[in-house]
Amino acid sequence: KFKKLNSNNKIFASIGPCIGKKSYEVDLNFYKNFIFKSKKNSIYFAKKNKNKKLFNLRKYVNDKLIKLNVKVDHVNYDTFKEKNNFFSYRRSQKLCESDYGRCISVISLI
Repeated sequence: KFKKLNSNNKIFASIGPCIGKKSYEVDLNFYKNFIFKSKKNSIYFAKKNKNKKLFNLRKYVNDKLIKLNVKVDHVNYDTFKEKNNFFSYRRSQKLCESDYGRCISVISLI
């Protein structure tokens, strides 16, 4: 577990473009693993159908950072839905495309 930072911290995080809460379909095993770790994790899921849930990745990451007293900013784009701006492995699989491009995440200490 991570130790919570004191209130004078100067750590900021920006949660960049990622798959959106209405796009991130997960199976029931994924859901059950999260709920097994903590029943409170149910707030990150919405029902899609009887075999799938929708997972709110952005809120999950945001809440984890806030608990650590990290200041959070958002670049709020759905990489799955915005096909003209972002690559998406999940989207390429749904559309049976042969390739999906690449994205990069960056962490910087200054």
